[in-house]
Amino acid sequence: MKKHLIAAILCAAALPALAQTVDNPIPLVNGENEFTFQIDPEQAVYYSYTPAADEIVTITSDIRSFYVTVKEKDGAFLKSVYNWFYETSTNNMFMVEKDVEYNVLIEADHDAGYGPGDKMKFNMSTAPGDHTLATFENPLPLGSEWKLLPLYGLNNDAMVYSYAQYTPEKDCTLDIFTDWYPWTIEYALPGENPQWTNIPVLTHASSLGSYVWPVDVSGGQSYIFRIAGSSSTKIWVTETNYEQGSSCERPFAARVGANRLPAKSGKYYYIIEAPTIDKDAPDNNIEIKSSASLSGGGYISLSRACNDPNYDFTVYENFALRTKVISKQTCLIQIFKPQDTAADELFEIKFMSPQPYDDFYTAYAVIPGYQMTTPEYPGTYYYMIEPVGEEGMVLTVESDYQPKNEVSVTLSERSKGYGYVAKGETSLRYTELAPDNYYVLTWTSHDEDCSIPFTVNVKKGAQGETAYWPFEAKIGENEMQAGQLLYYRFKGSDEGWVNIYPEKGCPEPSVNMARDDEYSKRCVVLPIDGGYRVQNAKDREFTFKFRTVPEGAGFRLSETPLGEGECMEKAIPTDGCVELTGGPGVYWYKYEPEQDLKLTITTDLKQEFGQDGLQGLISGYTLYHNSANDYVVPEKDWVNGDIFPLTFSAVAGDTYYLEVVLVKMENNATISFEGRPADPGELPTNPIVIENAGSPTEYDFPRTEWASNSAVWYSLHLYPGVLDLETDGSIKVELYSPDNLENDGIITSSGYLSFDADTGALRYGFGHGNEYYPAAQIENEGDYLLKLRWCDPVHAIFTGSALGEQSGVSDIAAGGDNVNVVVSGRRIILSGDTDAEVYRIDGVLVDRVRVHGTASVEMQPGAYIVRIGSRAVKVAIR
Repeated sequence: MKKHLIAAILCAAALPALAQTVDNPIPLVNGENEFTFQIDPEQAVYYSYTPAADEIVTITSDIRSFYVTVKEKDGAFLKSVYNWFYETSTNNMFMVEKDVEYNVLIEADHDAGYGPGDKMKFNMSTAPGDHTLATFENPLPLGSEWKLLPLYGLNNDAMVYSYAQYTPEKDCTLDIFTDWYPWTIEYALPGENPQWTNIPVLTHASSLGSYVWPVDVSGGQSYIFRIAGSSSTKIWVTETNYEQGSSCERPFAARVGANRLPAKSGKYYYIIEAPTIDKDAPDNNIEIKSSASLSGGGYISLSRACNDPNYDFTVYENFALRTKVISKQTCLIQIFKPQDTAADELFEIKFMSPQPYDDFYTAYAVIPGYQMTTPEYPGTYYYMIEPVGEEGMVLTVESDYQPKNEVSVTLSERSKGYGYVAKGETSLRYTELAPDNYYVLTWTSHDEDCSIPFTVNVKKGAQGETAYWPFEAKIGENEMQAGQLLYYRFKGSDEGWVNIYPEKGCPEPSVNMARDDEYSKRCVVLPIDGGYRVQNAKDREFTFKFRTVPEGAGFRLSETPLGEGECMEKAIPTDGCVELTGGPGVYWYKYEPEQDLKLTITTDLKQEFGQDGLQGLISGYTLYHNSANDYVVPEKDWVNGDIFPLTFSAVAGDTYYLEVVLVKMENNATISFEGRPADPGELPTNPIVIENAGSPTEYDFPRTEWASNSAVWYSLHLYPGVLDLETDGSIKVELYSPDNLENDGIITSSGYLSFDADTGALRYGFGHGNEYYPAAQIENEGDYLLKLRWCDPVHAIFTGSALGEQSGVSDIAAGGDNVNVVVSGRRIILSGDTDAEVYRIDGVLVDRVRVHGTASVEMQPGAYIVRIGSRAVKVAIR
């Protein structure tokens, strides 16, 4: 029997069992327990525990990503585990029964920092328990102190209930607290046929860090509760008296339409459920409006539950709230009324379908030249501007509204999403309208700001006002006219730099490529002495943009070639230490080792992001090997900016280029090359030789860790034929033809293994992509290179006709008869006077051949064994 598994999955299965298993558990003891990871920190560790009495077991750890699974010895999962996947807690609890043996599986996520050889510590404690509690006949007695309530999930798709009981001392509201979220809590009076009533959850995330399920109860009356859920929970109760409407636990019941707000100042709470919405309207909007005043510090707030930190929408000093809600959402409304009034006041609640201006992509269409007004509620609203159909148009948004708080208006290209191309408070101007693009205007207002009037206008821009009709810039002096925003166009004449020197108050330019340039639409403007520069290219058009140009301003242009260190072709040679003291820009260096080396590059340069016109630049370096097509970037710490050492194998005579990016105005850093002679196997020019001992050839590969830019190189002399590889562990190896290390020289790179469950052998998948187990086809004799990317310590067995010259076998003595075996193309030709059998290399019989004179059989490419009597010969079909 054979199964095909990828190497990553098979890794642990193919190795000796170093970690504990269900058949070899570690005793779980009260107090501290410890385990040393030997293979995989994500592997479950098995412990065994048999309690002497019913107990509640608690396992704690300082690891957040700490998982506990419990099974009875027969393999059945214990379903009453508390916090079995709750990553924000370190307590894991479960109820166990006297004299029952349990297997406790402990797992820690590798993100917690554990690796092979590291130790994990956790504590176990026990408390008296009673596994017979929480049944209908023996419910769990509730009180003000928490108790563990086991919950069991589903059984045959039906909820499994646990039961609890409580008798209040007085008429009150009974608050039931759970720190885990059960599916349902219901209550009834005791009796043979209880009538169950659901208790709705009120507080999803209260300040107590728990869930609250309130129910009105009568003093002295016993109540029974049934609870169902996926994970056990702590549960406790308190008796409380609330004043209706003055606390979020006992809010007024609100309704669609008019609702009464008491005349007295203070906080008031209302609750209403959003209506059911059909599938064609996935959400809705709640609108709450009143003429009542909230001036003087008042507010209206909407949430889903008391103190819900994940959902809270508040409007200050304006009785106008509008926001999105989902179907059947609990809407808890809190109103703070700052002043007493002579009489009760009214407010209205409505649920309305979404409008076009509620969504960026369905934005409300505007007509240029006509005044519009945003809704009477603060919020975010979207308006669509259709394509203008003509180049060189200028768009303006105008409003005479005076903001009371914070208002903004932005313009975005709809096809590019929410990122904006222009922004203002109540007005904006945009001069780069693409004629065929849709644009979206986004108004955002808060609190008292709403009902904002605005007008959109689109008109033809004058020369220089837009990127489509710019002024022409020339080498030398350029005089400018005054303007809010001016555009100039320039065509480069050669590779190098375009230098821009502002004069007489000319502002700093921003530079874009022409819109039809396929290379880039963005240039990084680098500061130089007295001006700025951008990288130039022959016949490439640039657009210079200047903001707020004063009267009499101008600028001077010049072109200069790339200097030393400013491109790969003019990289500055280094002997191994590069001093980085220049300003913002890109610098090139090259290193040419005189001998094969194992090199490590280190630097104290920090990864930083360019600011103040240098957006798009990130400091750091890229290493190139001989050309721009072969490169590697070092690993970085994206939090503190550290650039980690980069280690690689360098070949004598090759050239290694460093492209260094600096973003600070002043820099003082170094990059250093530190090398040592390359050991055998570190370079393809000096591989470790595997001696060809014929078929089989055996070799022990050591453990090799994965690295993106390194490997261990081996060589093996092979002949035309087929090559098979068996291992006793996981391995990733690439096989290259002699003197050809390019991608097209790879004979195999798949890394797939074929597992023979009968023999335990792993056969390497020579081939590409998803090919599982074709043997490697060797076409020509030579020293082939094996690039070992990673492996376990494995014992490898190479077999096949490629390990020895194959020329056919003549005159095999078989039971006194002579048989000649010859391979021609895809046919095995046999001549003689006896019978023969043809087997695949893995021992599967392919064909029986009766030979009386001459016979032949056609075969697919591969290695075969021809058996004649007691003799056999191996042949290869290519």
